[in-house]
Amino acid sequence: MPAIKTGVEAPSLEEAQRDFERKIRERGELLLHYFARRVPDRAHVEDLCQETLMRAWASRPDHLEDDDRWARRCMTIARNLLVDDWRRARAERQRRERLSQRSKQDAQTANTALDILLEKELAREAEKVVKGLPRIYEETLRLRAEGLSTKAMARAMNVTLHTAQARLKRARKMAQERLKKRGF
Repeated sequence: MPAIKTGVEAPSLEEAQRDFERKIRERGELLLHYFARRVPDRAHVEDLCQETLMRAWASRPDHLEDDDRWARRCMTIARNLLVDDWRRARAERQRRERLSQRSKQDAQTANTALDILLEKELAREAEKVVKGLPRIYEETLRLRAEGLSTKAMARAMNVTLHTAQARLKRARKMAQERLKKRGF
């Protein structure tokens, strides 16, 4: 069966390939400039440009016949890729911030738990130390722990204000020395 002639010759494969390569170079340069103005990383710019051209080629090769359609298609894909990239970057930043906040909260919780354990242990040891002090110093620290002022402590122990202050100072010093000996 003879071939039907339409009067318009189809370009040869070599001509079509050269035309395609020209369009890719032209559009690629424009896309590189487009992305470079919006993305600081050169390697990422090249990746976005390449992805745009690949998607444009894969989506509708018939756009290659018309330069204007090819240009519009490439720019639409480029804008969509850029928006998607920005959204991904924002989501990644938000994820990192959430992880950072969780890490800080976990560290604070761990520190708080450790502080509570240490305080409880110190309180137990302090209680043992206070109970081991002479009776007048133990009573002085107990009254202070109850929140009494030095004047109120003096009245409760039936001593002068100066004596109550001296006993409190001695009791604290004795308790500190004994706690140091125990490793606190």
